Amino acid sequence: MILLRPKIPLIDLHTHILPRTDDGLKTTKESLNCLSDAIKLGYQTIVLTPHYLAGVNHTHQTNLEEFRKLKKRISKKRLNIELILANEVMLDQDVLTYLEEKKIVTINKSQYLLVELPMYIDDNDIENIIYQIKEKQIIPIIAHPERNVFFQKDLQRIDKFFSLGVVFQCNAGSFLGFYGKEAQKIFQYMLDNQLMHVIASDTHRSHDYQKVEKTLKKLLKDYHHQTIKQLFFENPKRILNNQPVEKIKLEHQKKWFL
Repeated sequence: MILLRPKIPLIDLHTHILPRTDDGLKTTKESLNCLSDAIKLGYQTIVLTPHYLAGVNHTHQTNLEEFRKLKKRISKKRLNIELILANEVMLDQDVLTYLEEKKIVTINKSQYLLVELPMYIDDNDIENIIYQIKEKQIIPIIAHPERNVFFQKDLQRIDKFFSLGVVFQCNAGSFLGFYGKEAQKIFQYMLDNQLMHVIASDTHRSHDYQKVEKTLKKLLKDYHHQTIKQLFFENPKRILNNQPVEKIKLEHQKKWFL
């Protein structure tokens, strides 16, 4: 693991580290190793966001059992990191019902809910759902929009959804092309146009923080550390504290030529 200079505190809002709950990590040992890597990299808080798709994934109550087990193991290992349990929810018409029935939870009991956009409904339906949940004072955080095929085909859709008042969370690995060239291009477009609010790991495998490490190293070469801090720490902290996120201030590193 690299030692970041300048040292930047980090908060991860999107992970699949909680074992045995979805398509992420499968064992507690993997989870502990993954969290150790995160600590070395500078993470102070990790939000565990197991998938929720009605009829497929565990509800919050089942996830809570695994969460308590993992926290006990972390305490025994004396790992200095804060864990918060939330969800990554497949967006559909019943998302408010899932919240009311406590099948899912927002991030740190805030207004913010991490959601994944489905591929099988059109823009108008998605917009209607977003309006409905915002009327109930829930703010959707759109997970990895750069990986969405429809955004990749039409950049104007990104601007359109941004104007709806959603929060955009991009995956760290997309910056270096770990999710393909199209996702890499969209990530760069969103960064250049200040359309992203948060960068998270979306960790599914025990080695995924190595991708984050490589991304941070390259980002810090290209952009001012305050821009990176805003994406990796300040806006995530605002979400945890139930405060409005801020549009990023994009500053490039100064290039000195002799």
